[in-house]
Amino acid sequence: MSFRRKQQGAATLFITMVILMILGLLVFGSAAVGMFEQRTATNDNRAQLAHQAAEYALNLGGEYIKANVSKISTTSAGGWLDATTPANKRWQSCAGITNTAHPCFAERDATRRAQMYYFTSDGTAVTDPTSTKLNLPLSTSTTFPTGAKLTTVGGTAAYTANTTVRALMCRVEEPDTGVPDCALSPTSGRRVAVMLVATSSLPGESAAAQVKETWGTLATKSYSASTPLVASGVVDLNGNWTVVSAPNAGGFGVAASIWSPNNVSGTSAAWKTCTRDDYLNGNDLSLLQQCGNTIGCTCDSEVLSQKATEGIDVLDVDGNTGALPDITFFPGGVDALGNRMDDPADFTDDNLFEWIFGVDVTGGNGTEVLKTCTPKANCADQALEDLGFDFSHPDCSFLNSTSSGLFYVRGGRETAEKEIDGEKVMVETGVITSDSNCAPAGDVGSPANCVVLVVDGAYTFGHKGNFYGTIFVRSEDDSAQVFGNANGAVFGSIILEGGGTFNGTMDLVYDECDAGNPDSPLSESTRFGRLPGSWLDSATGI
Repeated sequence: MSFRRKQQGAATLFITMVILMILGLLVFGSAAVGMFEQRTATNDNRAQLAHQAAEYALNLGGEYIKANVSKISTTSAGGWLDATTPANKRWQSCAGITNTAHPCFAERDATRRAQMYYFTSDGTAVTDPTSTKLNLPLSTSTTFPTGAKLTTVGGTAAYTANTTVRALMCRVEEPDTGVPDCALSPTSGRRVAVMLVATSSLPGESAAAQVKETWGTLATKSYSASTPLVASGVVDLNGNWTVVSAPNAGGFGVAASIWSPNNVSGTSAAWKTCTRDDYLNGNDLSLLQQCGNTIGCTCDSEVLSQKATEGIDVLDVDGNTGALPDITFFPGGVDALGNRMDDPADFTDDNLFEWIFGVDVTGGNGTEVLKTCTPKANCADQALEDLGFDFSHPDCSFLNSTSSGLFYVRGGRETAEKEIDGEKVMVETGVITSDSNCAPAGDVGSPANCVVLVVDGAYTFGHKGNFYGTIFVRSEDDSAQVFGNANGAVFGSIILEGGGTFNGTMDLVYDECDAGNPDSPLSESTRFGRLPGSWLDSATGI
């Protein structure tokens, strides 16, 4: 009996030990799982911190490029492509770079890559992908305020974060035909795209991240009209004017020459319109600028409109007496019944100024320009300043064949005494008191360097010169005038707020204007920001 009880106690002990072993294994297993999850969570946290550090650095790099937008793509003195001043140069060609770890290989397409630039801090060629010369100088006190560069992440944990940002630049070639692409030395267009690649690491934490995104110019300084002559008033063609149509103004292959919400008239002399092919007499489009002095361009066999005969290229409102019915759309216009002819939902097409420059200067639906802006008072003046127009010239005498860019030649302005910060100063009220009567004497601009000229009141062509670009003559009371008493030509477009009498002998040949040479500095006001869809959490990939 005693022996049996001893045997039963041994069995109980054995079973208990087995159960304890099983429980121990479960505890050890749970602990291992817990530790694995903790390590995973920790790694994920460190990865998130590294990713946030890379994103921060990417944004900082974008702001650095944005702050230097006037320098990044110009060969002018002080520009980042200025080869004559090595201290200012910042870009080198990716052509010939073969190391796949080099920032040039953030662009996968080899052909495009060879037409792009990579950033170096001193402008010298750097083939070693580990060189610090490839990094944007985001930590220098001259770039951003002290503390702007991220050095730690994780709040109070303060993990050390090492970040770098590298950059590639694409200078966009914008051909007349074909698809725009990168070019080391573009001949047209002023668009720039900068691909930024940011990397980050947390020393001792085995955490790193890499992201890339492209920032670029969001608008060019191209302010051409859709037709060669656009006027909000009556167009009276009394001279020997030849207007060469915009070939695709109304859609592909649909030409237009003159656009007005009023009647286009003129029965005297020999004004006419025609297509560009007819005007060039079979010559190549590249010879357009030679018209009038070497190849004798003129309208011969395919005249669209002339004298009192209004063809399908004239868009106006004349009681349906022309070849086309009256138009039903014009920026800020109204039809014969007083109905709006623009889009009431669009606050940037209420007058010709808004339609061309894409800004709201009337404060919503309306045609009268506000005089409530600062510091110019006149909101159209303020918009031009914000767009980077040059206000420094009192008249047009400065314009010549080397001119390019954006210019505003203003008439007189009413001023009044105003108290600002406790001081009485004379400021503009926004009221135009006199015309500028701009009259350049010779050629203005060139085929490669066009001019966008805004004039208040009146404009008179020189007696022998050609003008390359856009002429915008504005007024507040619909009284702007264009006097073409000359034998030159305009290769571009004329926009007239008001009516105009066109006298003399003049050719107006439609051509798109992208103001300024691709090598010239971009304006400080150039819009520059992220390009949607360009973000990627890898230096390469799609």
